[in-house]
Formats: sequence, C-alpha cells, structure tokens
Amino acid sequence: MIDPSPSTTEREAIIARLTAAFAEDRISLEEFERRAEEVYRAATPMALTRLTSDLPAEITPAPADASVPAARSQMPPRISSVLGSVERGGRLSVPRRLEIRAVLANVELDLREAIFESGVTEIAVRAAFANVEVLLPAGLTVEHHGDALLGSFVAHAGAGLPGFTARTLRITGRALLSSVIFTGPKGDG
Repeated sequence: MIDPSPSTTEREAIIARLTAAFAEDRISLEEFERRAEEVYRAATPMALTRLTSDLPAEITPAPADASVPAARSQMPPRISSVLGSVERGGRLSVPRRLEIRAVLANVELDLREAIFESGVTEIAVRAAFANVEVLLPAGLTVEHHGDALLGSFVAHAGAGLPGFTARTLRITGRALLSSVIFTGPKGDG
C-alpha cells in the first residue's frame, strides 16, 4: 500500500517545527531553507518525518500555578524569525549581548519589565525585509550605532541621568529594507 500525499496541515506542522529549530539555533539558515524546500517536495508522510527526525522532541510546557508569582526567566542570547513573527515580553533577564535576526519577519520585544544588569548590554539587530520593535524600560542610557539601507533604524529612548545611570544599552546592527525601532517610556527622549 502506498502512503497518501501529506496534507497541508502536516506540511505546515513540519515548517513550524523547522522554524522553531532555527530560532533555537539548532539548524542554520541554509539548513532551514533546504529543509523547507524539501517539505513541499515530500511525496509521503514518511518523507516529511525524516526532515525533523534529528531534532529533539517538542516539549509541552506544564501549566503555571496561578498562586505563585512569575519568576524572571533568562532570555536566550539570540532571537530569530524567518517568515514568521516572534513576540516576547514580561519578567525577563536580558543577557549581556542579545542578537535579533529577522528575515521577512516581525519581532516585537516588550522589555519594560526586563532586568538589565549594570554596565553595558548590547542588542545587535540584523533585519532584512522585516519589522523589529523593542520597548525599553526607563533609566537606561542608550547608545545608538545602527544603520539602514532603504529602511529605518531608530532609537527614541531617554538618555538617563548623566553620571547617575549605571545601565547602558548599546544598539548596533543594520536594517535592509526594514524598520527597526527602539522606544523608551513616554517622556524619555
């Protein structure tokens, strides 16, 4: 008996799994693109399964206990999105260097409740045909070193109080046909 062709839903599930693996740095952009092409060429469900057989099993998070306050979680050092959308926010601990990669994608980070350690934290953005929006907390000194080619790379954030701010955010990177916007609270900058 010959397996029927994979359904659109099965193909989309494999693409979602590959996207998650790319975002977690388990596969490279080139490997993601190669496998994504193979998803649409696969003639059987078995061929689809082989495209993710080397990836770890998906983990379903346990439901949170509403009576326990949410702890701060460590943000990964890289956030990537290709042909998708990533939104993060809440009680996060920002690493010393955070990379944001977006290709034909949307990335939105709400860091207003996040913890930035004293000293310099760098957020490096590479965006191509993408939108990246980052909301910043009050009290950061912001250094803006990003640039754009046929796009925009903007940082509207407060300068902090000279000599009093122990936390500095250095923003670097490039926007290619993209919009990258960092904004602080109202009244800052």
